[in-house]
Amino acid sequence: TIRCWGNNYYGQLGSGVTGDSRVPVQVVGIADAVEVYVGPNHSCALRGVTGARFVTCWGNCDRGECGTGAFATVVDPPGADVVGLPADLVGLAHGTTDGTCVRTSGGSVYCWGTNAGSYALGLGASSPNAVPTATLVPGLTNVVEVALGRQGGCARRGAGGGTFQVWCWGNSGGGIGWIDGVTTSHVYTPIRAGTAALPITDAVAISVSDSRWCAARAAGGVVCMGD
Repeated sequence: TIRCWGNNYYGQLGSGVTGDSRVPVQVVGIADAVEVYVGPNHSCALRGVTGARFVTCWGNCDRGECGTGAFATVVDPPGADVVGLPADLVGLAHGTTDGTCVRTSGGSVYCWGTNAGSYALGLGASSPNAVPTATLVPGLTNVVEVALGRQGGCARRGAGGGTFQVWCWGNSGGGIGWIDGVTTSHVYTPIRAGTAALPITDAVAISVSDSRWCAARAAGGVVCMGD
């Protein structure tokens, strides 16, 4: 089961009613969740068994956050299943934004929901600002972790030989080159993060905020770039 608490204006707690809650309340109708993603106004659960998993979302979905193909102000629990996903799902992105991403056992990434500036989900410059169905992120393979910020995201990728790189996309951050120290424009599809002087090849965990990413390293310590 899932229990949630906090703001519930759009029913994002999944209790079947609106109204904030200071104590945990049970999400209605979901008993097979293996992971949960919580956005500002919607929530999603990764459900099912290995090889036959799916994602269900509920709450405010007026920008496609529920991935059903529709733009609905409120989706009541137990929600609606995301359209366009394969069955080999293994993990939701972490973060808190109005978009959602999930990765597959094969290392691909699918995203849906709010896609601010056409760069927030890494789907390409021609992608819409609101994506109502799961869409494959181009150029990402061998992904073992995904993290989302409000205007961009990053993925940790296996590059062979035990190395793990960081690849990111998103807002320009005012031209600060937050991803690689060089690219100062918006980044619509993933590019490798880090600099020539400090290429990251041993990332063990990643985190993303607005125009900033951090990676914990196998060698010890944490590397960050951005605002």
